[in-house]
Amino acid sequence: MDRYKKAEALIITLTVLLFMVLLAFIYYRKETMGQNGSMRVDARATDEEKKVDDLGDLSGRNIFFAGIEDTTIKKGTLIELKNLEPNGDFLMRYRIYEGDSLIFQTDLIPSGQYVSWDAAKDLGTGEHKVSFVEEPFAFAAGEFIPLTSGRNEVNITIEE
Repeated sequence: MDRYKKAEALIITLTVLLFMVLLAFIYYRKETMGQNGSMRVDARATDEEKKVDDLGDLSGRNIFFAGIEDTTIKKGTLIELKNLEPNGDFLMRYRIYEGDSLIFQTDLIPSGQYVSWDAAKDLGTGEHKVSFVEEPFAFAAGEFIPLTSGRNEVNITIEE
């Protein structure tokens, strides 16, 4: 009977151990998977070389992108491409695409300022699906260094 008690204790121990391994696997899977079950990518990992030392400490700093929505405008209406005031010393450049074609690009815009864009001049009248790409830059070590970008697709209708 002693032999059966040892076998029973061994089975219970193995069952508990297997249960713990299963729980650890479930926890690990939960921590590394996105909401839809796909692998979550760590956005901090990159193979691109950065000039971090030249930029100083950017931790805790935010970049604010101006919102652009679907709109209908009259010919001659100007659209303001803004670099929002809270961006401080970050400069902003806009690139505007229709499909894959670059149709307009600004120079670097200081925060709190804007560039006016005559959409009808570049697009003509009618309906257009346009992508606005906002690219913030920091000035360091005598050059402008791109930081990231934001892309916003909108429908613009231009009337006579």
